[in-house]
Amino acid sequence: MTIAETARGAPPAAPRHIGLRTGLAALAALELLDAMMRVQLLLPDYQHPTSFVQALTGVYLALAPLVSGAALLFAAIGRVRQAVLALALLILLTWLLHGIWSIHGSGLPWANGNPLLQLFIFPAAAIAAAALAVKNRRLAIAGLLVSAPTIYGWVPMVIFTIGVLIYGF
Repeated sequence: MTIAETARGAPPAAPRHIGLRTGLAALAALELLDAMMRVQLLLPDYQHPTSFVQALTGVYLALAPLVSGAALLFAAIGRVRQAVLALALLILLTWLLHGIWSIHGSGLPWANGNPLLQLFIFPAAAIAAAALAVKNRRLAIAGLLVSAPTIYGWVPMVIFTIGVLIYGF
């Protein structure tokens, strides 16, 4: 019996990590939707010169749809490790190109939630998730770590929407 005969006769392997793949795909789709809604902010306002922080935010706004789209593609085709790495990269891009530099202009960003989470905990969780994905260990925990910032951002909106649906405006 040859390898080709064995491959033809064997039943197809069951997809692995189907729940994790689905969750990461949904998470990446939310991130892609969020990034695509903000891409219009790339168009500069020519009324005043562009600052360094605005240029970094522009780089983030340009890269976020690409990275979140790659995460969605990786999750859809079953590449869980690469999807986790892409989502971890998105978190680190948000932190590096958008989060840190907002402190200089207006202080700690309390308007967007807890700055300790956004500036310290979420980037550390992204690094830990990337390390787990590179080692191919505990991918479910890595997926949970990279999903924390998105869940943190979307839960208040979902709670508000449910409240409006139940009680009205």
